[in-house]
Amino acid sequence: MARAAEPLQVPPARLCQGQRPLNVDCVFFDAGNTLVHPVPPVGEIYARALRERGINADAEDVLLRFRHVCTVLRRQRQGEGLCYGATDADARRWWREVVMLTFERFGTIPDPDQAFEQLWNHFASPTAWEVFPDVIPALKALRERGVHLGIISNWDVRIVPLLEGLGLWGLFDAVTASFQVGVEKPDSRIFSEALARCQVGPQRALHVGDSYEEDVLGAVGAGMRAVWLRRGAHGLHDCHDATVISTLAEVPELLRGT
Repeated sequence: MARAAEPLQVPPARLCQGQRPLNVDCVFFDAGNTLVHPVPPVGEIYARALRERGINADAEDVLLRFRHVCTVLRRQRQGEGLCYGATDADARRWWREVVMLTFERFGTIPDPDQAFEQLWNHFASPTAWEVFPDVIPALKALRERGVHLGIISNWDVRIVPLLEGLGLWGLFDAVTASFQVGVEKPDSRIFSEALARCQVGPQRALHVGDSYEEDVLGAVGAGMRAVWLRRGAHGLHDCHDATVISTLAEVPELLRGT
């Protein structure tokens, strides 16, 4: 379940050299690892599924394998359409392959289809996810400034009930997910669709996300401003493409000129 909003100490925002406070009408956010994150983490859930089937595996090793599999499959799919697809069936095919190739590294498991269904249902449930504690206060502060809010996310069909279950759906003016649009970040077309849904031009919009390639380069390529969220990072360095922050509590401070 989502954690209750907590008061946050807002650190000074780190603007890029020569950058002034941002003057925008709409702020878009990535979803995974920006607004929400899985609890327990993916590696622990996959490792638990293996243990339930008689295979002991370290959660960190499982997570590394999971990430490797996702990277390899994404490279193989380049130019072949969406990884997650546009339908429930498409998403299930993708994630079943991820699960099977991840588990393959640790041995043969009994009833792999049942294992996949277990994981699919787990991550479809809002109880498997948690809203970061800085999200609600940041969204509230932006709303008080009269800023419109949106989500731009590479996600499958499960994002809609997930955001509804976490109490986030109604807080945004528009949610633009890859399964709806047919392209994924960093493709500029998903950003253009999000801008159209919020009726705002790219020069008056900001996108915040944790992936440099997908969120920063994607947004900049679409003509938008970008903020790179690096949670827990210490000694943040300036970035030529974006403002770098460590918490969403910094975002309203970047908009002091609005």
